[in-house]
Amino acid sequence: MVIYNGDHPYAHSLTLSNLIEPEASRKIFHNLFTQPFSLIDLAAIPDETLREAAQDRVRGVALLMSFKHVFDRNLQEYLEKILLKLLRQLDQAGDIDEVTDVLYYLLNENGYLNKKRFWTVFHNEFSQEVESKMATIAEQIREETRLEIVKRLLADTSRSESDLIAWVHSMTGISMEKIRDLAKLYYGSTSFSK
Repeated sequence: MVIYNGDHPYAHSLTLSNLIEPEASRKIFHNLFTQPFSLIDLAAIPDETLREAAQDRVRGVALLMSFKHVFDRNLQEYLEKILLKLLRQLDQAGDIDEVTDVLYYLLNENGYLNKKRFWTVFHNEFSQEVESKMATIAEQIREETRLEIVKRLLADTSRSESDLIAWVHSMTGISMEKIRDLAKLYYGSTSFSK
């Protein structure tokens, strides 16, 4: 359903494909929505086949293996035995952004990783550039976690506003001014009665 609120009556086609410009693109649009899409099911493809398909190009193999194994319960072991070597090769080739992107993706998406072990294993394994970028990412993750904790603490309606701000401050170390700002951001006002 489309609700149109223009200042003149709607005078165009009601068929979406007719609205695609340039006209030559309409065929592509039509094919996208009427033909089956291509699927590459990484879970159904053995690792060795993926390696061969990537023609042993380190960047391609690292990316495919990361996509395939990101949700594995035993990702930590896989990282240490297989991916660490690939990622070090990428780092040595100067692909610093790719290394940090893959590590961040795995760390952010996999709920089974032991974060402490993850950081211990990867510490001093890479160039200073990768280490520095990963330290920045770690700090961002910690800050996001702290802000999520503050948001949850601010939801406590059993305390007065001043007691709640003081309590959140004592629990997180975040300034009271910042806590008030976060309350405005999260709840639209400084009033905590929700």
